[in-house]
Amino acid sequence: MLKLQLFFFFLISGCSLAVAQPLVRISGVVYNEEKLPLSQVTVIVQGQAQSTVTDEQGVYTIYSKSRTFSIKYSLLGYQPQTIKFNERSGARITQQVNLVANSNELEQVNITNKKNQLSNTTTINIADIASMALVSGNFETMLKTLPGVSTNNELSAQYSVRGGNFDENLIYINDVEINRPVLIRNGQQEGLSFINSELVSKAKFSAGGFEAKYGDKLSSVLDIRYDKPDSNQTILSTSFLNTSLTAKRMFKRSFLVAGLRCKNNSSVLIKQDEKGF
Repeated sequence: MLKLQLFFFFLISGCSLAVAQPLVRISGVVYNEEKLPLSQVTVIVQGQAQSTVTDEQGVYTIYSKSRTFSIKYSLLGYQPQTIKFNERSGARITQQVNLVANSNELEQVNITNKKNQLSNTTTINIADIASMALVSGNFETMLKTLPGVSTNNELSAQYSVRGGNFDENLIYINDVEINRPVLIRNGQQEGLSFINSELVSKAKFSAGGFEAKYGDKLSSVLDIRYDKPDSNQTILSTSFLNTSLTAKRMFKRSFLVAGLRCKNNSSVLIKQDEKGF
């Protein structure tokens, strides 16, 4: 009885070892187009749970449990390659593989840059002007929030940049230079600024390093663009200090933008020697 048990034990063990033994051994080296070995190439026996990767020398070794099988070689940046085999049991195969790099032709790409090329130019957010509490209501008063800009006083539209004089700042409205003599400069009784904040659509400010087309002023450039309306609008704004009426009209081939402003400083200066109106 003991001999019979030992016989069945060795018989089952032998069958298990026979089943576990691989039928075909495949080894080789994977190269690129320049005959240089490729590492980290994935080698898979399709339809079987057999896979490996090549070492730094491009060498791989893998086993197949069937005589008819296919091996796939793949690596990122290279075209995958599949090779079919049909060998007898117990064979040893040496297979050298050459992978071809992917050469994908991309479509033409046109890059158009419409951003302002002036690195020292600051684009002013027009929406911030309406939310700021300004006594004078002047557009220039907002510039004091920018680096290097200082103002004469809260009621004045004058400003200096980086320690320069008040008359060293260029002001352009729709590419037309506004000379300083046009603006009234009388301190607290200065009156309205030449720039109508209700009509401004874009504003850029440069505290130096601006283009030569702006002239030879030393301190800064304020470039203002008035709005080109796309619909008819009428805007009325009123406060204790300022009242403004803005009208924007569209025609077939043209448009009209007009503004009416009134400023009264009496509520601010009524207790002082100067009484503005």
